[in-house]
Amino acid sequence: MLDCFSIDTSIAFLRRASELEGSSIDQSHSPLISPSSSCNYVAVQQVALALGCLPLALAVAAGYIKRYTLSFEEPVFIGMNLT
Repeated sequence: MLDCFSIDTSIAFLRRASELEGSSIDQSHSPLISPSSSCNYVAVQQVALALGCLPLALAVAAGYIKRYTLSFEEPVFIGMNLT
């Protein structure tokens, strides 16, 4: 059985799998990714949390983003219920 990812792992996974990851790393915020890179850290974090950090859900979202050349700031992700 596969457990949920941590939030940092989820964010890194989404950014890598969707090919939106920046190249710089800021250790002060997250050991895995930089909030200052081209992909909006907060938007990716919100998507990861909305998907419960579930690996399969994250993989589907990343594939969708990559396939349709979207960003995490697209309206389809902004309207996600985070509660």
